[in-house]
Amino acid sequence: MMIKVITDSTTYLPTEFITSHNIEVVPLKVRFGNEVYDEGIGISNDTFYEKLATESVFPKTSQPPVGEFKLKYEEILNNDNDEVLVLTISSGLSGTFNSAKTAADMLPKAKITVFDSKSTALGLGLMVATAVDMADTGHSMPEIMARLEQMRQDMHVYFMVDTLEYLYKGGRIGAVSAFIGGLLKFKPILTIDEGVLKPQAKVRTRTKAIKRLINIAQESIPDTNTPVQIAVMHIQSEPDIARLEKLMRKQFHNINRFVTGEIGPVIGAHTGPGLLGICVCPDAYSIDWKAIQHTPSYAHSNATK
Repeated sequence: MMIKVITDSTTYLPTEFITSHNIEVVPLKVRFGNEVYDEGIGISNDTFYEKLATESVFPKTSQPPVGEFKLKYEEILNNDNDEVLVLTISSGLSGTFNSAKTAADMLPKAKITVFDSKSTALGLGLMVATAVDMADTGHSMPEIMARLEQMRQDMHVYFMVDTLEYLYKGGRIGAVSAFIGGLLKFKPILTIDEGVLKPQAKVRTRTKAIKRLINIAQESIPDTNTPVQIAVMHIQSEPDIARLEKLMRKQFHNINRFVTGEIGPVIGAHTGPGLLGICVCPDAYSIDWKAIQHTPSYAHSNATK
């Protein structure tokens, strides 16, 4: 039984990992006025962030069309793959999960499972990497789904933005919050909770933000000997991300996977340059089936039809 993994372009895993593990990526869209780009293909990160800083038009983002998912499914299933597993950005942040699910419904005889990560960026990326590892080592779809359910419960994602300007322009926060945050020069730290963006803390400098991110990680997983998967992410902040990586490696003593990546245009349009973030998730030795049994499911599968 061969399981093929598909994800969307907000995964932001390193290109070499995507390529070496034959992961299929369906891109979200970025629009600047009349110009429309496929994320990760049509425009580079550097070009996008330069346009973001200089263009008067604010970019818009959108999920992939249903037809693009359907074509991808058909292509994969025609290449001797038995099952398809699709992991998407949180349905609370994008309509991508619904596009993927609708496309799966158009192929009722195919074994397609669509999983709502309730996360994005490298939080989603760690789930994708885990799913691929499990599929490559012969685990079944139920086993992979159980692990993903557990990761969704246990995943901690936190990030700092340099300014509230882009979140306001993208409609993620109100005008009053943006005005107050800018006036007081706060560096907000945000989290993804149950698939939606929520405030976590606020600090006044990037140095304090890095320290606070490390403290939050420690508070999330107090036992530093717990096996973990970790990701650190940034937007045009190479020196700071190197420091953040060093501190995270020092904080946790049993790291099974560590990923570093830059956030692309779809998420970056709403956060702006200067983002620093962390993802940390306990890496369980075995599946906690009892915990999974009582968890609401955010997945859609044709496999049992």
